[in-house]
Amino acid sequence: MTASATLIENTTSASEAQRIHDIELAMEAGIAHHRKQQYGEAAALYAAVLNADNGHVDANYHMGVLRMQTGLPAEAIPHFEIVLGHTPNFAQLWVYYFHALVGSDQVEAARVSLDLARQCGVPADAIDTLRATLSEQNGLATPAVPAAAETSRQGAPHTPPPAAELDRRRASAAELQEYADLFNSGKIEAALDVARHLTTQYPSHGECWLALTHALQRNGQFAESVNAAEPAARLLPDNVIAQTMLADALFIVREFPRAETHCRQALERHPESAGLHRTLGATMQVQGRSVDGIAEIRRAVELAPDDALELDALGNALAQHGEYDEAEAAFRRALDMAPTQPATNSNLLFCLMHKYDLNAASAFAEFQQFAARYEAPLRAHWPQHTNDRDPAKRLRIGFVSGDLFDHPVAYFFLSVVEQLARDASLSLHVYSNYAASDSFTAKIRAHAQGWRDVFGMSDAVIAQTIRNDGIDILVDLSGHTGRNRLVAFAHKPAPVQVSWIGNPSTTGLTAIDYYMSDRFVTPLEQFTGQFSEKLVFLPALAPFKPHPDAPEVNELPALKDGYLTFGSFSRIVKIGPQVVALWSRVLREVPDSRMLIGAISSTEQMSKIAGMFANEGIDASRVSFLQRKSVTQYLQQHNLVDVCLDAFPFAGSTTTMHALWMGVPTMTLPGFSMASRGSTGWLCHLGLEEAFVARDQDDFVRKCAALAADPEALATVRRTLRQHCMQSPIVSASAIANAASRALRTMWQRWCDGLAPEHFEVPAQATDANAAGNSPTDLSHGARAALTGEFFDTLTALLDAKQFAEAEAIARQFTSLMPEAGGGWHKLATALRAQGKSLEALEPLQKAYALLPNDAGIRHELAQLSQYVSDLKRIAPVNKALPASALTALRPHSQQYRHPAGALVANMPVLIPTFNNATYLRRMIAQLNARGMRNIIVVDNASSAPAMLDYLESIQDAVSVVRLDDNVGPRAITQSEIIYQRLPEIFCITDPDLELNHELPDTFLFDLIDATETLKIGKAGFALDISQPELMDEKALGIAQSDGVNTYNLIEWESRFWQYRIGATSYGDPIFHAPIDTTFAVYNKRYFRRDKHLAAVRFGGRYTCRHLPWYKDNGLDAAEDQFYRENQEWSTFLK
Repeated sequence: MTASATLIENTTSASEAQRIHDIELAMEAGIAHHRKQQYGEAAALYAAVLNADNGHVDANYHMGVLRMQTGLPAEAIPHFEIVLGHTPNFAQLWVYYFHALVGSDQVEAARVSLDLARQCGVPADAIDTLRATLSEQNGLATPAVPAAAETSRQGAPHTPPPAAELDRRRASAAELQEYADLFNSGKIEAALDVARHLTTQYPSHGECWLALTHALQRNGQFAESVNAAEPAARLLPDNVIAQTMLADALFIVREFPRAETHCRQALERHPESAGLHRTLGATMQVQGRSVDGIAEIRRAVELAPDDALELDALGNALAQHGEYDEAEAAFRRALDMAPTQPATNSNLLFCLMHKYDLNAASAFAEFQQFAARYEAPLRAHWPQHTNDRDPAKRLRIGFVSGDLFDHPVAYFFLSVVEQLARDASLSLHVYSNYAASDSFTAKIRAHAQGWRDVFGMSDAVIAQTIRNDGIDILVDLSGHTGRNRLVAFAHKPAPVQVSWIGNPSTTGLTAIDYYMSDRFVTPLEQFTGQFSEKLVFLPALAPFKPHPDAPEVNELPALKDGYLTFGSFSRIVKIGPQVVALWSRVLREVPDSRMLIGAISSTEQMSKIAGMFANEGIDASRVSFLQRKSVTQYLQQHNLVDVCLDAFPFAGSTTTMHALWMGVPTMTLPGFSMASRGSTGWLCHLGLEEAFVARDQDDFVRKCAALAADPEALATVRRTLRQHCMQSPIVSASAIANAASRALRTMWQRWCDGLAPEHFEVPAQATDANAAGNSPTDLSHGARAALTGEFFDTLTALLDAKQFAEAEAIARQFTSLMPEAGGGWHKLATALRAQGKSLEALEPLQKAYALLPNDAGIRHELAQLSQYVSDLKRIAPVNKALPASALTALRPHSQQYRHPAGALVANMPVLIPTFNNATYLRRMIAQLNARGMRNIIVVDNASSAPAMLDYLESIQDAVSVVRLDDNVGPRAITQSEIIYQRLPEIFCITDPDLELNHELPDTFLFDLIDATETLKIGKAGFALDISQPELMDEKALGIAQSDGVNTYNLIEWESRFWQYRIGATSYGDPIFHAPIDTTFAVYNKRYFRRDKHLAAVRFGGRYTCRHLPWYKDNGLDAAEDQFYRENQEWSTFLK
C-alpha cells in the first residue's frame, strides 16, 4: 500500500526530500520491530511518522494492526478509517475494521460497516459470516480476533487477524492442475501468472499461496516469496513444506530473527522436520550461537541421515566454527550421496583452503576433480561463439557474483567498477546471484549498463542468458565461495572467461581462461602449476579504498604503555589451535607483551579463543577482546595495537589493508597457497617484506621479538605508513582499473587472433583509465557512432521497461563520456522526470535544447518544464490539514458511529481558489467542516484586502494555505502542471461563494465519485439554483452571456444547464449533463481532461447549491463587496 501524494507537499526544498527519506527509514525500522513483536518500539516509530504525516497510509495501517494485536481495538479504529478512506476496496481491512468495532463494543457501528463493506466489494459469504458473529440476543459480540500471542503464532505481525479464513472459496482441481502443468514443464513465468491469479481469486486457499511460493522461489524471487510463504504457512499449519519454505526464504533474505522465531513455532507442530532443524541451526549460528546451532543441524542429520543437503549444511556449520576436519568429512559424505551437487563440492574446496596439512599438489588435484565432475561432461557441447572478432570493438564485459552487498568482494569491486564505467571502450553488465541487496548493491548497479538478478536460475539458463546478451568477456567474482555460479562458466557462455577478486585460488576449470592477480600474491614460478587458468598480473590484485571517516593514525601505543600489544582483527573462524599456538610462542618470547583479539561477535567466540590461549599456558590477563563494531569504531580500535599477527593458512587481506592504513603493520606467514599470501602481497607492495613476511614459524617469532626490541623503529613505520600507502598503486583504483581494461583488451586481442591464453603482465601507467586510449575522443567516427547507437538502444529499452533509475545511471555515464551528444542529455532528463525529479531534469533538458535547437519536441518539453519550475517556485510552503483522528461523528445522533466514510470525507482534499473574499471563504470552510471535511487547501490568488490577509493568517493552523504571487484565476489549480501533478486521483474544487444545500446527503462524496466512475467523466458536482429569481440582484439578472450565436440573460443562460437530464439518484435527485467551471465538484483524474475541463455532470435536487453573488442578500458588507468587484479579474457575473 502506498499513500498518494497531495498538494500540501512542499517539493521545493531539499529538507522535504530529507523528511520523506526519514519517514521511509522510520517505517522500515518500525516494520522490522513489528515483525519481531517489539510492539513498543514499533508503535513509537509509527507514531513519529504519523506526527510528521498524519495521513500516511502505511503508518496508519500498521499502527491499526499493532493496536489490535496489543488488545486496543478502539485505538485501531481511526487508523483503519484513514486507510479505508484512501483505499475503500481493501476487502481484508474491512474485516479488521469490523473486529475493531466489535472489540470496542461499537456493535451498531460494526453492523452498519458490513453494509459499507459489501458495497466496497467484500464477498457476500464473508459478510454473512461476520454478521453471524453478532449476537442477535443481546447485541454483544465475540470478536474473532486472535490475541497478540496467537497472532504471532499464526503469521507475521503485518498479516494480522485471518480475514481470509472467513472466505471459503477454493481453487478447483483443474485450476491447480493448470498451474502444475506449467510449473512442471518449466514455464515458470506463466505459472507465476496463474498462481498470482489464484491467490487473488482464492485468498484463503493455502495451496494457492504455496503454489505461488514455489514459483517465486524457482524463479529466484526469494524476497517476494516471503509475502507468499507467510499466508501459505498460516493457512497450512500442518503442511511441513509450507513451513520449511517460509523458513528458508526468511533465512535467504537475511531476516534471521524472524526465521528463528518461525522455525521454533513450526517445530512445535513438526518436531521431526529435518529442514526446520537445519534452518533453525543456521539462523542461530549466523547470530553468534554456533554451538547450539551446530547441535540443531546435527539433529537434522539424525532425522535425515541419507539426505546430502543436511550433511552439506552440517559441513558448512562446522567449517564456520573452525572444525575443518569434521567439516571435510561431512562434505565428502554428502558428495558420495549426491555427486552432482557442485555447491557441496565448492564448499569442500573452500574448507580445504583452511586446512594446515594440505600440500600444493593435493590441493590442485582437488580443484581438478571439480572440473572432472561438472565441466568435462559439458565440453562437447561448448558453443561456437559468433561474437564479432574485432579487436577494437566496444567490449561487453559481464561480471558474475553472489557477493554484491556489504561484503569484501563488493568493497573491492565497487572501487574498480566506478572507474571502468568511465571507460568508453567497455559496456558493463552484472549478473547478481543473491536474493538480498543493500546500499553497496545500489552503488554498483548505478554503474552497470545491464543488470540481471540470476539467483535461483539454473546454470544452463544463466549460460544461455549470457550468450543471448552477447557478452564478450565474462568475469567470475566468486571462485569457490558460496553463491558462486562456476557451473554456468563451465558451459563456456562467453568466448573469454576470467576469474578475479572473489576467491584466492584456481577454479580448476579449463573453461576459465585467465586469473587476474599480481606478481606478489601469485609469483609465476610458484603458482604456474597450481592454476588451470593463465595468470595475468595487474599492478595490484585489487584497489584498496580507504574509509572516508578513518581516524588519524596515533603514536605507537608501546611508547606510552611500555610494552608491545599484538592484535588480530581476522575472522574468528581463521583462528584455530595451530594459530593460537604460534601466537602464544610470540607472547612467551616477548614476556611483557599483550594480545588483543578484535571482531568478537559473541561470548561463545571469546570463550573458545580464551580456552585455546589457556591451553597454551598464557595467562588470561595478557589476552583481551574487543567486540565487533561499526567500521569507524573498528578502525579506531587499531589505535590500541602496535603490530597485528596474521592467521594461517588463510591469511588476511582486507583486514591487513585496514590495519596498514591505520599505521599498523601485520606479521604474516605465507605458505604454498594463494590464500596464505594475501597480507604478503600488500606488504611487498609497500616494501615491508623484510621485516614482516616470515619464512617459517621460527622466523615469525624472531621477527616479532625484533620489533619488540626496537619500538622506535616500529614507531617510525607507524608514522609514515599511511603516506606510503597513498603513494602506492594499491590505493589507486584508476591505475588498477586502467590496467584491468588493458588486460581485458589483450585477452580479447588474443581471442580475435585465434591465439591460446597465455600468462602476461600489465604494468601500471601514469595516466588514468580515460587517458589510456579509452576516451570517446580516441575512437574512430564509426566507433563513436556505434557507441552512441548502443547507448541509445539501451536507454530506450530501459525507459520502455520503466527502469528509470537504471536509465538515469546509464544516461549519466553517456553524458559524461559524450557531453556533446544532445540526445544523451534528453534521455537523462526523461529518466529524471519519470522519477519525479523535475527540478533536477531542467538543466540536462536545457543542455539538450542548446545542442539540438531545431528539435521541436525538446523545445516543447523545455517550455513545459520551465513553466512547471516557475509554478513550483511561486508556491509558498503550506500547512498540514487536521488529522483524521480529530473527526467528530459523521452522524451527530450516534455517539459511537465512526464509519470509514468519515475517513474518506475527512481526508478528501478540497481546494478553494480565493481572492479578496474573506466572508465567503469563512463560510465555506465552516460548511465543509460541518460535513466532516478537514483536508481543506486554500489557494489564494494574491489577495490584497487587509481583512482577507488577516483572515488567511488566522487560519494557518487549521487549514493549508497556498499563497500565489499573482492572481492566476481559479482554473490554475487544474491548468497548472505543477499543481495538477501533485493532486491525488480524487479531489474536490469549490468556489468559496456558494451556499450548500441544507438537505445535502451525508453520502454526497460517494455519490459524486460513483457518478464519475459510472459515466466515465472527469467531473461531477452541484447544480446552481435559479428557482427564485425574485431574490436575485437585478444587476446580476441583467448580465448578458453569449454562446457565439445567441445572447442570454442569467436565467436563460443557466436554464440551459437543466435541460439534458441523463438519470437520477435512488432518491429521485435529477442528474444533468452540463458543464461545471469551479462550482463544487469532485474531480476524477482517471477521466478528467484538462483540455476539456468544463465537461461534467450536475446533481440537482438535494445537491443544488446557491451562488451567493447573484442574490440581493449576498452576505457581504458593502465595503467588502465593492473592493472585490473592483479588483477581481476572473468573474463573468461581477464585471
